[in-house]
Amino acid sequence: MTVGTVVRSVVGDSAVLRIDIAGALPDNHSLRSLLLSDAQYAALLAGITAELTARDPVLRAGFTPTDAFYPAHGRFHLLRTCNVWLGEKLRAAGVRFGLWTPLPLSVSVSHGLYH
Repeated sequence: MTVGTVVRSVVGDSAVLRIDIAGALPDNHSLRSLLLSDAQYAALLAGITAELTARDPVLRAGFTPTDAFYPAHGRFHLLRTCNVWLGEKLRAAGVRFGLWTPLPLSVSVSHGLYH
């Protein structure tokens, strides 16, 4: 990790949305899940799609061979992480979730409390 990366994480940088292909999950997977109504799912999908600012990715194959990073609205920084963004999108879709979820642990706790 470079000094520039650390500075950008604190003071902020342009937002991107990482999208990857997951494929079908086996029935016995151990991942956490959310049960969404059709309306909540549609609202969540619309909210995520509305974040994109371009159809072309700024980076392909970032972490996996099938992911890509797309430019998105807003900025991220130390107090507005991807986990905070996730909570915002879920709440906007009508899903109960913590008010501020900056860390993976806060996402896990929120999921445990409400789902």
